[in-house]
Amino acid sequence: MRSVERALAIFDCFSAEKPTLSLKEFALRLGLAKSTTFRFVQAFEELGYLVRLENNEYSLSFKLVRLAGFVESTLDVRQMGRPLMERLARATRESVTLSTAVGLHRVCIDVVNRPAPLMTVTKVGAHTPLGTGATSLVLMAHLPEAQLKKIVPAAVKQSSYTRPSLLAEISQVRERGYAASHGGRIAGLSGVAVPVLNAEGCGQYCLSIVLPTARVGDRLENLIELATRAGAQLSKRLGAP
Repeated sequence: MRSVERALAIFDCFSAEKPTLSLKEFALRLGLAKSTTFRFVQAFEELGYLVRLENNEYSLSFKLVRLAGFVESTLDVRQMGRPLMERLARATRESVTLSTAVGLHRVCIDVVNRPAPLMTVTKVGAHTPLGTGATSLVLMAHLPEAQLKKIVPAAVKQSSYTRPSLLAEISQVRERGYAASHGGRIAGLSGVAVPVLNAEGCGQYCLSIVLPTARVGDRLENLIELATRAGAQLSKRLGAP
C-alpha cells in the first residue's frame, strides 16, 4: 500500500502554476530518490497517464482528462437524481437505486434505502455482472449491439432464458420503456426499472425500485407509473430530447 501511495502522489505534484515537471522536480516534491521516481514516472508514461514532452518534462495526458469527464458526469447525475430518488422512495416506501453499465457490469451510482430496509440491496460503487434482473434488462436494452453480444452468453447461463428468449425480452423492454422482474437477480426480491436518457437520447442510466416480492401484490402498475415518471423527470434534467 505504501508504494501505491507514493506512486499516486506523482499526480499531486502538478498544479495550475506548474502543469509540467522534470524528473528532478518530481523527486524533490516527493522526497524520493531519483531512480525510484523515474520508475514510477516511466510506469505511468507507459500506461498512458503521463506524456513526456520535447524538453523532457512531463505533463498529464488526455487519458486522465477523459477519466475526469466520467467522474464529472457521474457527480452531475447523482446531484440531479438524488432529490427525485428520495421523492420516489417516499412515495413507494421502498428502496431506489441509480445504475449505469460499465463493460460487462452494472455499477450502482446511488442508493436511497427505505427507512427500515430488510437488507442492503446494493451498495454505491458495487459492480455486478449484467444479468436478468430488471435493472440489467433496461441497461442491456440500451447497449450498442456489439457490446450486448458479449454479455448475452453469460446472462443466459445464470438464468432460465434461452438466447432467443432473452433477446426477445430485451427487445420488449426497449419497446415498452421499463422492465419488471421477480427473483431475477436475488430470490425473493423484485424490481421495477426504467431508463434514464442523456442529452443524446441514449439510455445511459437506469432508475430502479427494489422491494421484497411479497410486498408487490397489486402495486405493480402503480410502481411502474411512479418509476416511469421519475425516470422521465431525471432524463429531462439531463437534457434528453
